[in-house]
Amino acid sequence: MSSFISSLLSKMTVDEKIGQLNLLTGGEATTGSVHSRRGWQQYPPG
Repeated sequence: MSSFISSLLSKMTVDEKIGQLNLLTGGEATTGSVHSRRGWQQYPPG
């Protein structure tokens, strides 16, 4: 880990570090199953 990141993490409280885990993303990162209507149209049933 770079010295900059190590220094930054050492200055953060535990609450701040936990808060980073709870930040919402802008939609770029998705976890779990993703279903879109367009995807279902590509693969007809049967």
